Amino acid sequence: MQWSPSPSPAPAPKASDNLDPDPKAPSPSPAADWPDDWRTKLAGGDDKVLKRLERYASPLAVRDALFAAQDKIRSGSVKSKLPDNPTEADVKAWRAENGIPETPEGYDTNLGEGHVWGEADKPLLQSFTAAAHAANIPPDAVKPMLKWYEGLAVKQAEARQNADAEFKKANVDELRQEWGADYRMNLRVVDEFFEAMPDELGQVLLNARDAEGRPLGANAAFLRWAAQMQREANPLATVIPGGGQNSMQAMEGEIAKIKVAMADPDSEYFKGPKITKDGRTETKMAWRYYELLQAQERVQGKRQ
Repeated sequence: MQWSPSPSPAPAPKASDNLDPDPKAPSPSPAADWPDDWRTKLAGGDDKVLKRLERYASPLAVRDALFAAQDKIRSGSVKSKLPDNPTEADVKAWRAENGIPETPEGYDTNLGEGHVWGEADKPLLQSFTAAAHAANIPPDAVKPMLKWYEGLAVKQAEARQNADAEFKKANVDELRQEWGADYRMNLRVVDEFFEAMPDELGQVLLNARDAEGRPLGANAAFLRWAAQMQREANPLATVIPGGGQNSMQAMEGEIAKIKVAMADPDSEYFKGPKITKDGRTETKMAWRYYELLQAQERVQGKRQ
């Protein structure tokens, strides 16, 4: 068997093979008789125009680009630019062309899905639409911005509620630990302190927030101070519910009733339910009598 060399590989195909398969064959006649300097003639001596014409392979390509641009303008996808230092008429015409409302109130701010802007949101909403209108922001961009703001506001409200709940729980636990069995009574004293304030000032203070944004009405130090202030203003606050001008009369009337019971060995003063405080056990009425006498002494001491 005689060895023979392998045939040489065929040359890789070139793009020009399809465009000019036979380089020796004469070139076909041009489809159109364009002069070689057609770009220079169209540019008319303008170098900038000439450079732009160099982007196109033939005058036909220039024609096609021109027609495409005209069709784009007719379709409305191309908008004119607002001129520098425009007049009111220029701005009005440009806004109408670009779908921008004549006034800020013309923006559609309805977010749908049952959403209703609250009274507290309306000033900010009006300020935003006014700024958007002044900046000529199109309506299809305004609504997504409003949806973003609403979502952010909801998240902030939820975060504040969670923070308020944690702060309140921590302060309630602190006061329960400190006040013990007197917790409910002290809360009643605090309520009386704020209810006695004029012009709903008490509610204003309770709904206020401190420098760190925490609810003042849940602050243990603030409530502790309010309880102390009410005790100093009304020594009967922890003894006679409701306080007021009739507190003294109510206290004296209750003392008188207990004194009557003290004259009867079978009364509740001697045989009623018993309570142990500070290692000492007495009937509930006896403890109440002692409490009323202490309050009476505080009132008398304040008057002196």
